[in-house]
Amino acid sequence: MWNGSFIVTTPQTVANDFLSPFSSIIKRAKKSGNPVDLLKEAFTDAYFTFPFDVIVADECQGYIGETDGYSLLLTAKACGCQILALSATPQMHAPRRLNELKKIFDNIEIISIEDPSIKSWMPERIIELVKIFPSKDLLTVYTQLGKVVQSYTKRVNAIYGSGHARRFCKEHPLCIRLLALRIMKSRLVEDGASSVIRYRSWRVKELCRPLEELDGKSIYELYKKTLKKTFNHKLNVTIQILENEYYKKAIVFIESVQAAKQLGTILHKKQGMENVAVLVGKGNMNMEQQATSLIQFKEKGKILISTSVGEEGLDIPTADIEIWTGPPSNPKKWIQRFGRILRQPGDKKYATVYALITLRTHERNKLLSVKKKTEDVYGFTQKIIIKPNRKPMPQGQKNLIQFI
Repeated sequence: MWNGSFIVTTPQTVANDFLSPFSSIIKRAKKSGNPVDLLKEAFTDAYFTFPFDVIVADECQGYIGETDGYSLLLTAKACGCQILALSATPQMHAPRRLNELKKIFDNIEIISIEDPSIKSWMPERIIELVKIFPSKDLLTVYTQLGKVVQSYTKRVNAIYGSGHARRFCKEHPLCIRLLALRIMKSRLVEDGASSVIRYRSWRVKELCRPLEELDGKSIYELYKKTLKKTFNHKLNVTIQILENEYYKKAIVFIESVQAAKQLGTILHKKQGMENVAVLVGKGNMNMEQQATSLIQFKEKGKILISTSVGEEGLDIPTADIEIWTGPPSNPKKWIQRFGRILRQPGDKKYATVYALITLRTHERNKLLSVKKKTEDVYGFTQKIIIKPNRKPMPQGQKNLIQFI
C-alpha cells in the first residue's frame, strides 16, 4: 500500500501505521511551545524517517488540536517535508487555530472570495425563498409538539439545573428523549410529515394521550390524519419545481434518509430510474452503492437526491439548480451546499437555489439566521428573491400517498 508514488489516505491511517510508537512524545510536543524542534530531536534519536516528501492537507482547519491530522503535520514539518495545507473556511483564522498553524507553516496566505480576482471566476448564485402554506393539521401537530418539547425542557432544567436543556446532553434518558422530540418537531416541517413516520418518539406517552383541544384525539392520531391528507408538503413542492423549471442537472438536499428514499421512489416512476440518483449515508448505502449513484448522476442522471453525505468529501458533478427542502443547520453546511452548484460559469451567468420555507414555523428565522452567520463568518453574500407562495397541487393530480 505504501509503495506508491502518491497515496490518498486519511490522517488516521498514516498515524496508525507510522506514528503510534511516538504517540507519547507527540502528545507532549503538542503541549509545548516548540513542538517541531522537540519532535525533530526525538525522531533523530530514533533514526525515524518519514516516508513521504510532500504532504497535501485538505480542509486543514480540522487538523488543528488533539487530532491525528495535527500529529501528521507536526511530524512532516519535523522531518523536513514540504506541506501544502488548504482550507475553505475561516475557522483556521481563529486565534488559537492560527497560532497552532504558525508553529508549522512559515507562510500562511489568506484569500478572500470577495477579492476581485477570485470573484470574477465565481458565477452568481441566487437563493429563491419558496414559501409554502402548511395544512392546518400539520401546523397543529407542529404546535402541539412544541408544547411537549417545552414541557420536557422545563423538567430537564428543573432536575439538572437551569440551562441544561440547551447543552444537548446525551447522558440522561430524559435529555435523550428531549433531543429526539426536538429533532422530530424540526423534521416534521423541514423534511415533511412522512420523514418522521418511523420515529420511535411517537411512542412517548404525551403524544398518545387524548387532548381536549384536539377534540379527544392524541397528537399521534392527528399526525396520522395529516399523513393521509398531505403525505409530505415539501416533496410536493420539490416535484413541482423539478417539473416546471429548466435545468440540465439538479441536486435536491434533504436531511432525512426516509424522505430522500420516498422522493426517489416518486421520481423514479415519474422521470425514469436512469434519470434519478439517490445518495444517502453509509448506514443505508455502502461506498460501492454511493459510487454507483454518483456515476449515474454524472453520466446519465438529471437529478441527484442527497442527504448531508453529499455536502462534503465526494466528487459530485456540478448542477445548475439546487433545492433545499430544509435550511442548512450551520454556515459550514451552507457553504458546502453552495459549492455543489455551478462551479464554473460556462454559458450560464447564475445558478439558482430554491429554499423551501414552511410558513408559520421556525424555518424562515432559521434560514435567515444561518445566512447571517455565513456572511459574518465567511464574508459570503447571496442575493435572495422571495417567490410567490406555492399553491397546493391542482385537483385531479395524483398526490404523493398514491405513489408510496
